[in-house]
Amino acid sequence: MIFKRGFQSFMILIGFLGGALVCNGQSRNLLENANADLGAEFWRAFGDATVQPSTGNNLCFVVRNGGYMMEEAPPTGERVLAYLQGQRTLADTKIRDEWVDMWGIFQVPERSKRIRFFLNQASRWGAPHNGSAARFDNLGLYLFATKEDAEAFVNQYH
Repeated sequence: MIFKRGFQSFMILIGFLGGALVCNGQSRNLLENANADLGAEFWRAFGDATVQPSTGNNLCFVVRNGGYMMEEAPPTGERVLAYLQGQRTLADTKIRDEWVDMWGIFQVPERSKRIRFFLNQASRWGAPHNGSAARFDNLGLYLFATKEDAEAFVNQYH
């Protein structure tokens, strides 16, 4: 994330989960608290990470100073098979407090039993933390049978 800016995140994941093919068409959001409406419930916060009001008193997730938040879907204790990142999951805005959409379509490794969804703030390597915040709201974690189904879902919003 870029310093002193707000971001809205929306992520789509596709493929197999736990060795079983997921259904065709639109899937349900696997995140239990995608809009921070329940505060930090279902999320684990580490360091400087919390839920705060944003524009219009709408609650959103806020991370700063190396803090982060994580929700597991479903919560279990297995090993990490892959880190799904890149594509349009890094915000790049030139306007302070601008909300932008972020998303990515990834194939979930075949033996996956759960997905951890992280909210992090990126900065240049070696740059000190300065208290700036990355804000997240309207999050989504969806599974689709094919990449084409996921792309069709994304195209409804872009």
